[in-house]
Amino acid sequence: MGERKVQAKYYPPDFDPSRLPRIKKKRQNEDAVRFMLPMSVRCESCGEFMGTGLKFNAKKSDSGENYLGIRIFRFSMKCKSCPATFTIKTDPKNSDYTCESGVRRNYEPWKEKEKIQQESKEERERQDQDSMQALENRTVDAKKELEDLDVLNELKSANAQRASITVDDILEKSRALQDSAEREAEGLLKNQAKVIFRNRKQASPTRAQPREPFKAKASDSKESSTSSSVLKNVNLTLKVKKKIKKTYSNPSATKEPTLAGLAQYSSSSESE
Repeated sequence: MGERKVQAKYYPPDFDPSRLPRIKKKRQNEDAVRFMLPMSVRCESCGEFMGTGLKFNAKKSDSGENYLGIRIFRFSMKCKSCPATFTIKTDPKNSDYTCESGVRRNYEPWKEKEKIQQESKEERERQDQDSMQALENRTVDAKKELEDLDVLNELKSANAQRASITVDDILEKSRALQDSAEREAEGLLKNQAKVIFRNRKQASPTRAQPREPFKAKASDSKESSTSSSVLKNVNLTLKVKKKIKKTYSNPSATKEPTLAGLAQYSSSSESE
C-alpha cells in the first residue's frame, strides 16, 4: 500500500517521459451532468423502451443554435441496453425537448397540437364558402373583439388605480389591518379567560366559613369559679393534715390538738 503523503518519488534510470501516455483533455464546452429523461423514448438500434425519469450520466454541450436569444443545449447519452449513443436537444419554443438522433419519441404533443390547428383552419375555410355561415362567423369575431376591448379597459383602469396608490397609503392600510387583528385577538383572549375562570369557580367546592372567636359563656365562668374554690379547699385540707402529722411525729408534743387550736390554724392558713 502506497504512502498517503508522498514528498519524493523514485524515478528509475531508464525513465523516458516521451513514452508516457497523453492525458485526455476535456472537450470544449462539454460538461458531465446527471440527466433525467423528460419523456419516454425508444432506442433505434436495439428497440429498448426507456421511460420518463430514467437517469443517465450525460454530456451537456452547446449546440450553437438559439431561439429568440435563448441558447439550445444538447445532451448525449448511451442506451441502457446497448452501447449506442443518442442525443436530445432542448426546445425553448414549445418548452419541451426534441430527439435529435439515436432515439424516437413515443408521443410528441406538438404534433397533436399542429393537427388540431390544421383541422380548425380547414373547417373555417369550409364555412367561409357559405355566405350565412361566414356572416355568423364575422358576428362572433366582432363580439369577441368587443369582449377583448372590455377586458383591456378593465386592466388599464386597474393599473391606473395601482399607479395612484403610494407607499404611505399601503403602509397605513397594513397598519390598520394589523391593529384590527390585534384587537380581535385580545378580545378572544379575554373571552377565553372569562370562560376559564367561570368554569373553575363552578367546579371548586364551597369555601368553609371563617370560625367565630371563642366567647366564654356565663355558665362556663361559674363552673370555673366553683372548680377553683373546690381546689382551694382540697389544698387547705392537705396542708392541715400535713401539720397534724408533724405534731404527732414530734415526741415533745404530748398534748392532743384541741378544736380551738385547729380553728385558729385554719384561720391563719386562710389569711396566708
